[in-house]
Amino acid sequence: MWMIYKGGQALADELRETDVAPHGVAMWADLLVPTHYDLFPNNRDNPAFVVDYLFRTYRAQKFHMMAPGERLLYVKSPVEA
Repeated sequence: MWMIYKGGQALADELRETDVAPHGVAMWADLLVPTHYDLFPNNRDNPAFVVDYLFRTYRAQKFHMMAPGERLLYVKSPVEA
């Protein structure tokens, strides 16, 4: 199961990969990062399912799947004038 956060607020929970990707695209997320997988016994969904669905369905959506212990430094591109 997946949750969607924006601005520190939980927007939706208990989602499948086919739910997460459209929500992220609809809220114009610049970068989708599947996280919190395998932290709890009832949350063992494979993040590769989200990444695969994004790759096949939303080719223009940026995403990053992190490895355990990896840090991500995110700098949004400036808006073109």
